[in-house]
Amino acid sequence: MKISLTARHFELTEAIKTYVNNKLTYLAEHIHNIIEANIILEVEKNSKIIDNQIIEIHIHAPKVSVEDVHCKVSSPDLYKSIDEAIDKTLKILQKEKDKALKS
Repeated sequence: MKISLTARHFELTEAIKTYVNNKLTYLAEHIHNIIEANIILEVEKNSKIIDNQIIEIHIHAPKVSVEDVHCKVSSPDLYKSIDEAIDKTLKILQKEKDKALKS
C-alpha cells in the first residue's frame, strides 16, 4: 500500500507519522484491496474554530464496489480525529465490500 502523508499549518512529527501508519496497517488488515492512501492532516489557526484538528483520508481500493473512499473528520484533538477517521473509513469500506460480495 502506498501511503502519502501531508501536514498543513504544522510540522509532522515522527510520532504522528508512526501513529497514522499503525492505524493504516490496522485498516489494511481488515480490507486487503487497498492500493493507495492519501492522508491530509490540518490544523486550523482560527481561534474561533473549536474542532480545529482536521484529517482527510482518501483511499483507493479498486476491488471494492466504490473504488475511491473519502472521509473528513475534525475534533479538538488530532489523535482523536485520526481514530475517528480510520473507524469511519473502515465502516465505509466494509459496507462497500459487503455490497460487492452480494453482487
